[in-house]
Amino acid sequence: MKSDDWTPMSPEATTIPQESVGQRDRRAIEQAFGRLDPVALGAAVGLVVGIGLALATAALLLQGGSWVGLHLMRLGHFLPGYAVSWPGLAIGMIDGAVVGFVVGWVTAWLWNGYHRFFIAVVLARERARAIRRELQEL
Repeated sequence: MKSDDWTPMSPEATTIPQESVGQRDRRAIEQAFGRLDPVALGAAVGLVVGIGLALATAALLLQGGSWVGLHLMRLGHFLPGYAVSWPGLAIGMIDGAVVGFVVGWVTAWLWNGYHRFFIAVVLARERARAIRRELQEL
């Protein structure tokens, strides 16, 4: 494109489409309170819990002793197949990852739901204030 081919756009073409104040406010609030991705948070928490449990089990197994990991042994009641042993380490890592994923997913779902509700309440209050102001002007 040559510089002499340039022509200014008409004022009608450069106008920004008007949107209601409520839509702009909603987008601004939604950007301020970021949405969490449930799958991403679930995967991150699951990875941390699974690796954390595997490292704790490995540390106890390497430490050795007559009664290895009395406290971690109790996790076998909640995590099927887990034991403070090398095979139990792998099973516990998978169990921990699954539990962590569920906890992370539920946390993100609750976070997003709470913020959706909060945004709706804030916007409803603002609409009520706007209506009240309009009625007072009558």
